Amino acid sequence: MNKMELENTILEHESLQIKHAKEDMINEYKNLKERIKEAPFYRTFYAETNISVHEIQMYFNNWTNFVRECGDEPFKKGQIDINEIIAQWGYLVRKTGKLPTSNDWRINKYSPTTERIRSTFDLNWSDLPYKFLEIYSEKSEWSDVVALINDYHTKSLAETAGIEKTMFNNSISVPPSVQNLLELSVSRERGKEFEKGVNHIFQMLGFEVTEYGGNIDRNPDGIAKKKQEEYAIVINSKSRKKSYKIVTKIREHVGYIKKFYKPLKDDGYRAVYLVVVSNTFDTFSEMGVEQILSETQVKTTLLPAHLLLNLLIRKIENPASFDFKKFQKLLIEGGEITEAKLNKFMQ
Repeated sequence: MNKMELENTILEHESLQIKHAKEDMINEYKNLKERIKEAPFYRTFYAETNISVHEIQMYFNNWTNFVRECGDEPFKKGQIDINEIIAQWGYLVRKTGKLPTSNDWRINKYSPTTERIRSTFDLNWSDLPYKFLEIYSEKSEWSDVVALINDYHTKSLAETAGIEKTMFNNSISVPPSVQNLLELSVSRERGKEFEKGVNHIFQMLGFEVTEYGGNIDRNPDGIAKKKQEEYAIVINSKSRKKSYKIVTKIREHVGYIKKFYKPLKDDGYRAVYLVVVSNTFDTFSEMGVEQILSETQVKTTLLPAHLLLNLLIRKIENPASFDFKKFQKLLIEGGEITEAKLNKFMQ
């Protein structure tokens, strides 16, 4: 094939890739801008139109030239816009059909990195659903993503509300000192009493517990240790009338772990875990658990107060039913402890 034939072949191939006229591409950009009420970024443009990167390059050489042809000034290199990041998160929700993980973001090669999002905007990955609702909840073009977030949240709350919480106050197996634990778990005004009650239950389960009083000098509420099994638990107890939002307190929990992890390791504890005890936990708490793990390599367990009390009752009624090694397996698994998990543990 001579040079002329080669050039003709290339031109013929390129013409097959061009599906839109130059004016059509500019109109697509302007129509999208009108629809979303802001200048679209390149990811938004390619996601919302059938125009390819190749077509833009063929007519305009690059995205910057294309934006200028459309009458806008492109963002400067390295400039990050939070609205675009949140919009990208929304497209990822559509693509995955769920609330995506930080790993989904990396696999799909979105930018900037989750680390840069956190350092630039002080936003953890688990904050993004809330930020999305804050920015886009009133925009009709995002109604499907908003509905998915709300459905996920509603479903979680319904499952939580559907749990039959046994009223333990009249049980002869409950020590008087913790009979009002469920009442305390929904009263922020009596948070200190709740913290003491949770620490006391861990003591009655057989752990050596050191109380710290919570948030004084950035301390957790307590540290539960089991020397023989060589593991320790950082305890944080939160009394809330509504579901506790761990995602709003990532820095707090990471701080507790970082402060006590090395001293506990130096003291001979081969494993350290975080246990957060509260009335119930909100929909996005699993994202918080994932975030804490990514920053500290420590597993977090979310333990509803009524199940902690249930655990104590079963231990009192049948001491052999509580096995520290099996309990550690629950901590290694991490996430929220459910009634099904607890029943399996007690078998």
